[in-house]
Amino acid sequence: MPSLTELRLAASSLSGTLPSMVLRNLNILHVEENFISGTIDPALMSSTRLTNFYVARNRISGTIPSTLSSLTSLQGLWLLKNRLSGTLPADIGECSTLLVILVGSTSISGTLPASLSSAEDLGGLDIGNTRISGTSSPEFRKWSTIEYFNVMSTSIDLDLELITSWPRIHVLLLQHSGISGTLPADVFSRATSLQVLLMDGLQVSGTIAPGLFANLTAIHTISLSETRISGTLPAVFGGHNLTNVLFNNMELSGTLPVAWEATIEAVWNLKVLSFVRNRLEGRTEVLTGSTSLTTLMISGNFFSCEAVTLDGATNLGKGHFEDPTSRALNIAGALVQRNDGRNPFEDVENKTFRSTVMLFGGNPELTTDASVLPDNPASNALKADRIRQGQRRLFSGESDLKEFVYIYLPLVVGFWSITVAVSCTERGWGSYLFPDLTSSPDLCARLLLLTRMCKRAFAVCGIALTALCLCTPKIYPSACSDHLIKTSIAYVEAGTAFQWTYAILSCGVSLIATWLVALLSKMRYAKEAVCVQECLDEVVLSLSKPKAAIHVWRSKLGPIKPSLARRLVFLALHVPMMVLVSLPAVGYVLARNVPAGKNILYDLIGNTFLVVFVKLLVASFGIPRLAVLLSRVKFGWDKTSKIDPELAMRVQKSQVGSSLLFASTSSLFAPMLAVFLLDEACLRYYLSFTPGLHELMTSWDIGQQGTDAYRHGFCVRRLTSEYFYVWLTLVLAATFALPAIEMIESHPRVEALWRQIQVWGNIPCEGCYGDTLERCASQQVKLVGLLTTLLTMVTMSVFVPLLLVLAPLFCWIQIRTYSYQFRHNELSFGQRVAMRVLVQQPPYWFPCILLVALWCVMVFVMVDLSFDAGPMVVFFGISLPFAIVTIASAKFFPVQLDRTVASILQAFGPETEETDSEQPVDDDPVGVTINPMALKEDWAPTKFQFLSGLKSKHLPSNSGGLEVNTIQQGKQAVKNEETRFRNKSRESQNRQFWADMSEKEAKSPAGLGLASDSVSEEDSQRMRRKARGAVGFGLGFDTVSERDARRMRRKAPERPRHQTNTSATGLGLDRQPHKQRAKGRDDAVLSL
Repeated sequence: MPSLTELRLAASSLSGTLPSMVLRNLNILHVEENFISGTIDPALMSSTRLTNFYVARNRISGTIPSTLSSLTSLQGLWLLKNRLSGTLPADIGECSTLLVILVGSTSISGTLPASLSSAEDLGGLDIGNTRISGTSSPEFRKWSTIEYFNVMSTSIDLDLELITSWPRIHVLLLQHSGISGTLPADVFSRATSLQVLLMDGLQVSGTIAPGLFANLTAIHTISLSETRISGTLPAVFGGHNLTNVLFNNMELSGTLPVAWEATIEAVWNLKVLSFVRNRLEGRTEVLTGSTSLTTLMISGNFFSCEAVTLDGATNLGKGHFEDPTSRALNIAGALVQRNDGRNPFEDVENKTFRSTVMLFGGNPELTTDASVLPDNPASNALKADRIRQGQRRLFSGESDLKEFVYIYLPLVVGFWSITVAVSCTERGWGSYLFPDLTSSPDLCARLLLLTRMCKRAFAVCGIALTALCLCTPKIYPSACSDHLIKTSIAYVEAGTAFQWTYAILSCGVSLIATWLVALLSKMRYAKEAVCVQECLDEVVLSLSKPKAAIHVWRSKLGPIKPSLARRLVFLALHVPMMVLVSLPAVGYVLARNVPAGKNILYDLIGNTFLVVFVKLLVASFGIPRLAVLLSRVKFGWDKTSKIDPELAMRVQKSQVGSSLLFASTSSLFAPMLAVFLLDEACLRYYLSFTPGLHELMTSWDIGQQGTDAYRHGFCVRRLTSEYFYVWLTLVLAATFALPAIEMIESHPRVEALWRQIQVWGNIPCEGCYGDTLERCASQQVKLVGLLTTLLTMVTMSVFVPLLLVLAPLFCWIQIRTYSYQFRHNELSFGQRVAMRVLVQQPPYWFPCILLVALWCVMVFVMVDLSFDAGPMVVFFGISLPFAIVTIASAKFFPVQLDRTVASILQAFGPETEETDSEQPVDDDPVGVTINPMALKEDWAPTKFQFLSGLKSKHLPSNSGGLEVNTIQQGKQAVKNEETRFRNKSRESQNRQFWADMSEKEAKSPAGLGLASDSVSEEDSQRMRRKARGAVGFGLGFDTVSERDARRMRRKAPERPRHQTNTSATGLGLDRQPHKQRAKGRDDAVLSL
């Protein structure tokens, strides 16, 4: 053993420990790639003749002995891939004959000793994947013969200027190390032998000098991904062997150099070209001559115009390419093997990846000429692209713009024009061209009248913002980008002037929205409906004073306020419902990012107009049913429950609040969150839905997700470009298509056809009662639709100012449509009161959603586009206080009663004192003069004292409706309404109203389910005489005199046996409901 000179037992599956004796004659120790454990005995490293100490890829632990410095003949030290710890000996440099030091993939820490500079003939140094930190010594310039240098995944801060002193360097592995500072312009000026340069993940900044890579004549792989290097792409790469260029996730800008068009194929041999997630712009035609390309990834930039076809690149997207790090280690192993005869990296796995093409992902303005009309063959780039994969659009070029201009816009405008022309030709143009909604009890009409006051201000702000976006410099060439999207903020360069102007104009939009909320806060119909209900309660008390019956009635109502548990369940169920209505937005974003393959589902849900159609279906049919379900959970009622008008009002208020929340989630919040979380330009969680692509990008160190993937200036632009046509289409659908459908539904022929279908299909009809419920439900859906459209126009105008420009047109068409419907759909007085109770406005949800959404959008825009602090302070400093006060007033401060309800209450106010004597009965049912509201009891003094103090301007004159100036005019208006309703009932086939006056089937006013068993005969007779004037409310009692019964039978034809009984209000609950009709009517009530 003492005379042993060489020990070569590599890859022999040996175990045990290293010898601990002194082997003075030992020259070579080759025991790498075994299972040797233990530590390195200092005695083993005391031989001055030892030249090669190769113990790599074992299980050796402990530290490196300090006797290493005594090995004056040592040339190769292979310790990599062991369990060593500690530090490198400080005097390791005394081994001046060292040629290769490989200590990578260990737990060695500390710093790189400065004494290593004495090893002037050092050819390879590998400290990668260790814990070594600190800085490099300037003396390392002496390594003039170094060929392989690896510090990847360490914390060492290497001075890049040292590279200028290493003319023989072949492989530089610097990725994910602690190197920082600025990239020198001449750092590679002498590296003429450099073949592989990997600098991924460095904290290096600066720009790429024009001649940075000009002298790299032997280079074939360059990777600067995930650095802070900015500037433009170099026009010149030295050498003819360049095959892989990876500049991913950097700050590069500008265009692809035109000089590449001449050299990309004639000089280079490019196979892998990747510029993912930069700020490059312009055209891609300079890559046309690159016929050898197999992998092309340029997603996540600002490229525009026609995408390069690459028809000559026959291998595009085919085969595999080698991982750059594996390729570099193989080259390094060959360099070491040339001197020592062995390759220390022969165990490195040759990792390969599938050739990939990604052009269109994250480049919204990159288009293709492949289309269905005409049927052009798709280019190789389109066929191989991971996102499109041969997908063709309806038009070539800007397909979304052409589909919108050539198909959708003419379709909706033509549909509306034809509908209006046909409807107004038969019924006259006056009711459409000259609208009058002042007497309409419709909340939608009231909302439109208030919105009309703000439309000009909205339009002015919209025009100013649109002009600002058009005049601001763009990030895309003007000749290639979508000309309609230029009106949005998708293309603007957010300079200082733009920031201030945009902040001021957006502040104006916020103030106008606050003004609109303040106007809408006066429409607090919840409290007004309660006021109407209380007044009607007082009417009945004044008529009969049936205290016992009132007590029984109220005891059966149950608690109106839901329990805490029901409230919590009600709120918790909103979360899955909101996720459900967000699915169209999520699918739309995924279809724009996830590789489609042969899955036709992604092609379908990625179409703009199909997504709009699905959203409209969800808003019209899905959301109302979800709101009904949640209201049942909150209030605990079902089809067998009895509800009074106050509870019905609360249920409707809950339903409209939930409906507005779901609709705003589907149209506003879901698109923003889906793009922000999933899109390539934002947090990139779409990679979770495509494991293959995620694995590829992770191996290239560009598979970041979450906050690590977020880049300023991309997310807002991507959201705007993706949803521009979706929002514009939704607003145009609400402006043209939906009003046209409503006019078709109200057409006499359509109504007659529906009645015929009911007869053919044996569909049960609830008469006046069911018609009232149906009208109220329809109005509730329309109200939510109008509020959602207002939310979309105001909040999304931050991205697309053109939406505000459409506000006057929207109001103009909607007001005329509702005026047309109001004039041709006659409503009874009871139905008007019913709409005021059963159609509710969300008094608090709307201002909160509107203003909070506007603030969130502005924060998103200002942060993403890197606004200065000044514009942000101006916007929030001005708009925020007004908005907070408005929301607080809408929630806590008392508001003035709506003028329509005030007019109703005033019209039914007390007259002069009357005696309690019986008044003569008039045989003429039309000329009834007794008004049940004209009583001697002062049954609502507080309310009427308040109403009497209202100024006349709050009660505009309108003799044809319910809004009047005086009590006398109100009584006359009510009398006219009663006469009209009575005549209409007399002419109808079923004589529904007069049948309601029959014995034991009359109902109480406005749904008061009063049982009259305890009413005396005297009170009954007196109330019967006074109730003759209450035909508009359907008042009736159980006991009817024989004389009155005979008179009513003479005046009204006999009612069919199957006919049901309803009140004129459509709200009433029977005092003693008939068993055969109770279930059907209660189902109709609870269906809301």
